[in-house]
Amino acid sequence: MSNYQNKPGEGTVWQNDGDKKAALSGKLLLPNGEGAFIDLYVASRRDGTPVLDRNGNVFYNVRVKVMDVQGGGEGERSKARSEFSSHVPDLDDSDIPF
Repeated sequence: MSNYQNKPGEGTVWQNDGDKKAALSGKLLLPNGEGAFIDLYVASRRDGTPVLDRNGNVFYNVRVKVMDVQGGGEGERSKARSEFSSHVPDLDDSDIPF
């Protein structure tokens, strides 16, 4: 699987260990050919319960960070998370009807 190359506009995610904040993480190739990291987080309400649709499916929040020219790395990924989270406001789920 290490030789697999994503096509533009496609990516791959995998389930993280229980100690990771993101439920799923992966890499994708943007339509313009740039590589990016992707993290999926279980959407939750202020009380910590997950946000579900009417069929009981879990909603996920998504974060995407474009890789640097060298392809990034775990250090770059951690730096990107801290830079991203500093300007992303907490979401208020009170207006979701379910």
